Parts: sequence; C-alpha cells; structure tokens
Amino acid sequence: MNDSILSFSENGKYGMISLKSDTILAPKYDYIGEFHEGYALAAKNDTVIYFNTYGKNSLEKTFRVFPNYRVKGDFMNGAAIVMKKGKY
Repeated sequence: MNDSILSFSENGKYGMISLKSDTILAPKYDYIGEFHEGYALAAKNDTVIYFNTYGKNSLEKTFRVFPNYRVKGDFMNGAAIVMKKGKY
C-alpha cells in the first residue's frame, strides 16, 4: 500500500497492518486499494470508504460501489469519482 503499511488477507477478507505487525484495520473488507494522495479506497458490503494511513475513515462519509470503482475511485489530482444516491 505504501512504505510502512501493507494490506493482508485472512479468510477472504482484507485488512491493513504496519511493518511492526500492528493491525491497523481488522480483516473485514472485500477490497483495499493502494494509497493515492494519502487515501486508500476500501470496500465492504457494497460500500466504499476512504482510509488515511492511520486506518481512520478520513472523509467521514461512505459511498456506494459502482462499476470500475477499483480503478476510477482512487484519488488523483485531488479528486475521486464516487457514487451516492445513484449519482456520480
């Protein structure tokens, strides 16, 4: 994910761990992407969440998954495509 945080899989779910083996996020997510501009996209139960490097939901909002969210949902140049209430 970045130089000091890694994603891992356990029983088909993903979590985040530090290089010191401290669990940052328990393995309960369907997907966790790489960090882009300080945010990592994660998905759980058709919901997209953006975590910071401390494992906190840094936007304090959740969004719905959409086709290609794993590619289009990452932050690039200060923006990310999201879907809420059927709108992008």
